[in-house]
Amino acid sequence: MWWGWWKKDHEPRRDSALASLKGLVARNGKLSVAFINRKDEEYYLAEIDDVRFKTGGERTQAPDDRCPSVYRNREPGCPAWLRVRKIAPISSEEYGRLFGDFPTGDPTLYELRRENGHRIAYPLPTWDMRTVAAPGDAILHLSDLHFGSLHAYQQVPDTSGDTVRQTRLVDRIMDAVQLSSESIGVVVVSGDFVSKGWTDDYFVAEDFLRDLLERLGLGKQHLVVVPGNHDFKTLEALNAMPTMDYSHERAFRNFLKAYLDWNGPELERLQLFEMRSGEHVVFGSLNSARLRGRESKEYGYVGRHRYAEMFDFMNQSLAKSGIQARRIAVLHHHVLPVQEQEVPRDGVPISLTVDAAELFGELQERGFDAILHGHQHRPFYFRGGRSCFHTPTEVALPSRTVFVIGNGTSGAGGNALVPDFPFNSIGIHVVNSEFMRVRWYYFGPTVDPAVLSDWNVSWEER
Repeated sequence: MWWGWWKKDHEPRRDSALASLKGLVARNGKLSVAFINRKDEEYYLAEIDDVRFKTGGERTQAPDDRCPSVYRNREPGCPAWLRVRKIAPISSEEYGRLFGDFPTGDPTLYELRRENGHRIAYPLPTWDMRTVAAPGDAILHLSDLHFGSLHAYQQVPDTSGDTVRQTRLVDRIMDAVQLSSESIGVVVVSGDFVSKGWTDDYFVAEDFLRDLLERLGLGKQHLVVVPGNHDFKTLEALNAMPTMDYSHERAFRNFLKAYLDWNGPELERLQLFEMRSGEHVVFGSLNSARLRGRESKEYGYVGRHRYAEMFDFMNQSLAKSGIQARRIAVLHHHVLPVQEQEVPRDGVPISLTVDAAELFGELQERGFDAILHGHQHRPFYFRGGRSCFHTPTEVALPSRTVFVIGNGTSGAGGNALVPDFPFNSIGIHVVNSEFMRVRWYYFGPTVDPAVLSDWNVSWEER
């Protein structure tokens, strides 16, 4: 049967790797390759005897009808086809023996090369742990800006004389920053920049960020961003096969490329800052809005294979450089219940991150201090830890306490606000050697910013 390469829309072409593969098959008559089901951590050994592709990345339909009907003739087609003669499941241990370490990151096609006696999977990750100097000590946390149909503030110039419509979100935020008397060093936006994933709304988001950073005296390098569920064209994608090319992520990725010059394929990212006080803070950005199928569109999902090796690299880099840093994870979806009661409604499941327990435990194990998120439009704070199974018969006590700080919506209005908190909010948090000062400010188009919380929460060292 023919196996099509489901190349993601944002992945680069791999003509050189495919040409090498085709040459190996031609010389040997057949070749062993591995298939990996990352979601369920399943591994397969396959034998192929033909490779078809067109130089330049042009997508084509299956060479003949020996292909699963679900995508045999489905647009946009595939950029490469492998003819599989045999396939069988193997264990993770067997995969490691045959192919080396499990590849990590965003790509869907890896080329194994032998270097210095080791098998290396290419392309390599693009993680970076260079230190960026932050001119302030505070973290400005924004979330759920919802530019577009759900936004509560002026988005384009208005001359109607309506003072409510002329209120700009950037002015409200700057009023809150002035009220805090803090100097902002890093801006975190934990998803839902726009309301519907429309490209035009991203232009408004760009203008907002450009204005905000300029008024704060910051550059784009001081911005930490992750996508939210509204940032992808999820509903449109579900009418097709979203994981065939991931084109539903295109608008958000174009926004990152155009505004942040972000050319890396992974939305997961590491950013290390030295605050003005000398304290170091590293942010691990995670994509919890990854779409896996129609049945899971209402849920967050991160995936351990997306971050485990990245966070190991982070810790190794910190140890090598001798830097003591606070570790903060950023994602969009919440990892714990936010509302006092989560009541199921017809057609609307309870919102959660389906792998939240695994994520929480992995962050504990890797020394994280805090998690910042958004999503449910209600400020939220939690501290605690969970037990972790190291083996089926060995359960470990929590290795440390982790803070969870969920911001409400910084920009939505109307029905997008929750009944028991009908305001917008931002977080202005300061990290020092002994504690984090956690402050939220609430406001609205006709409500001046005011303090919602002001707490010093001590780090737990263990």
